[in-house]
Amino acid sequence: MLTNKIIAYITSFVSVIFIPIVPVSTFILGLCVKVTFGLLLIPISIIWSCFYLPLLGLSFVWEKYKILRPIASIIGIPIAIVAYIFCGLMPSMGETSSKMEKIFITQVFPYNWTLLQHLKKTAYPITSGNYRKLLEIMYQQKANNKLMTAYIDKELLNR
Repeated sequence: MLTNKIIAYITSFVSVIFIPIVPVSTFILGLCVKVTFGLLLIPISIIWSCFYLPLLGLSFVWEKYKILRPIASIIGIPIAIVAYIFCGLMPSMGETSSKMEKIFITQVFPYNWTLLQHLKKTAYPITSGNYRKLLEIMYQQKANNKLMTAYIDKELLNR
């Protein structure tokens, strides 16, 4: 839970810094996506997968091998923070649910593996001890953001 708390504090601080930049970057990148007829979304998706796959892999390592948790946390925290900044600066192009999903994925590290198993509807999240912590993070995120609340209620809790 310490890893997740560190990410939460740093992303809160970073959010305050990027508040004036986000509308400008979203507008400019949104225009670029429109001008390129959506082709700019391909490199944006590739860059996102360069963040998501390491986060998922490190989450798997964090859950399966307790002795490697400090290493996975040290590597994963900067990746999660940079991914959070990337998601915040990218346009949603009318799909706020997709943007909220990406932001949520960055916020739940190191419980990404548990989240994936929850989305797959496997029994793994309940058997792992981390499901309760994932639910706590979900409810914390719901308290802070109306868009995140809508995403969590619709996509995660009503499955």
